Amino acid sequence: MGEIDNESPCLGGNKCLEGFEGMSCSRCKKGYYRFQRTCVECKGENTETSLAWAYFFLLVAFYLAGRCRLTVSKPVLKAPLVSALETEM
Repeated sequence: MGEIDNESPCLGGNKCLEGFEGMSCSRCKKGYYRFQRTCVECKGENTETSLAWAYFFLLVAFYLAGRCRLTVSKPVLKAPLVSALETEM
């Protein structure tokens, strides 16, 4: 089994390990996320950009779902030739 690291993120003198902040170094700084007992730096796009893309795709999905629902609920008009053939049978 792996060893558990009980080391505090507080360095003393109101300083914290990289990625930590706040009283007793208990929070992760902006741009970091909590993983087990450490703060890990976020890689790639920032959270705001990711959320903006997620909202955009949700809006597109709802728009397309609404369009499909309207298309399905409209009555289908038959061509005159098809109607004439059905009445003869």
